[in-house]
Order: sequence, then structure tokens, then C-alpha cells
Amino acid sequence: MCQGQRGFVVKSVLNAIYLKNMTTIEKIVYAITNMQKLEIDYSDGKTVKKYIVCPHLLGKHRQTKNLLLSAYDITSGSVSGWKTFSLSRIKRIELLDDYFEQTSPNYNPKDIRMESIICSLSTNV
Repeated sequence: MCQGQRGFVVKSVLNAIYLKNMTTIEKIVYAITNMQKLEIDYSDGKTVKKYIVCPHLLGKHRQTKNLLLSAYDITSGSVSGWKTFSLSRIKRIELLDDYFEQTSPNYNPKDIRMESIICSLSTNV
């Protein structure tokens, strides 16, 4: 059993290893739950673009059945706003050491495009 300072170090190392080996879905759920920003490399089929986002909702699209992330884009140098990312087009995803404190403008936790919601922020945040 780990105790004292060494226990904290072991726990921190194990936590870092776990976070590094999470799947894309696990990272998104973790980020939504903890209001943690994400960096995403996303392919439009031709090019890959980097986004920094505040993730709000993960769901299954009503028509395509694809898993989608609804997130507020805060990428520097771009027009901020809502974007929808298909998980199948995410090439890389990273949890950032940066958090957001409230839901972004015009957030709708009952997105009608979704057949089911896997994880979402509460509007009470």
C-alpha cells in the first residue's frame, strides 16, 4: 500500500499513464465531466486542422448513427463558435491542462440532431 508523499507520486504517475492510454471516447467523456479543454487534430477528408475546444456534448447522430462531439471552438486566430466533430475524423485528441468554468453561449444539452446523448454538461454550470 502506498502512503505519504511516495503514495502521492505513485498515484500521480499511474494517473498520467491512465490518461495517456485513454481511448478517444474516454478522453471526451473525461473532458466533458471535468470541463477540461481539448486539442483536436481533425480531418475534413483533404486536410487536417488543429482545434482547441471546450467540449460540451457527446452523442449518437439520429440519421447517420455516427458519434459526434459538440464543442465550442476557441482556437486562436479563428472565428470562435460551435462546431460538430465526427469521432471517425478525429486523428489525434489531447487533454489540455486548461479548464473552462461555464457553458458556452447558446449551449443546448438536448441537441435534436442526436438520437442519444452519451455525455453532456449540465446547463446549471
